[in-house]
Amino acid sequence: MDSIYECAKSFRGLLTTRYLFVVSKRRTAIQFTLDFMETDFYHLAGFQHLDDIAIERDRNRTLDLIDRRVITDGLLAKSRFYRDVPRVEYSDVKRRIEALCRLEQYLDARNYIKVFAVTDARSISLIGAEYVIKSSLRGAPDPVYIFLRRRRESDNYCVASFFPEKNNAYGGEMLHWMLKLKITATEAVELYRHPGYTAKPETSSTPDGTGLI
Repeated sequence: MDSIYECAKSFRGLLTTRYLFVVSKRRTAIQFTLDFMETDFYHLAGFQHLDDIAIERDRNRTLDLIDRRVITDGLLAKSRFYRDVPRVEYSDVKRRIEALCRLEQYLDARNYIKVFAVTDARSISLIGAEYVIKSSLRGAPDPVYIFLRRRRESDNYCVASFFPEKNNAYGGEMLHWMLKLKITATEAVELYRHPGYTAKPETSSTPDGTGLI
């Protein structure tokens, strides 16, 4: 089965999922919600870098075209940027897609995960992120960076960019996790709670607007 097909299938599973994060910055708690939209996938998979092949640029159609096998590993492999190109930071889209298949696992990780507030916007100016998560999984070759920014459409946050560590390290001001809550259509699961954090999260609804029991 194509990696891009499996990746799209995995991402669809996140469309009805939200993460509520509470972090501590200089002893001040900051809460924000991460959600997912179909149009996010195009950029996260790195398709914007495959500018040397004919690929549909309409982000509203990306997942559908993958489902219909219009966009396949074979098509993507025609780009010189699909695999690693020396001294080209954004190449190796194949490796990015393989890691993106496990995005949910990287976000769910209870250990081996750090979060930073972006302090040097110049280093990731093209990404425009406010927070950076660095996460690792047992058995995965490299850690990944998950860049978060506020959506234009709402107060929620989105994954602005995602890729495995390559030549550069990213970070900023180190924050402390207070709470990681994963909210689906049927339940809210605490992935992590700091022993000293006793506050109740400011949420009582699932993505479809129904209350949690």
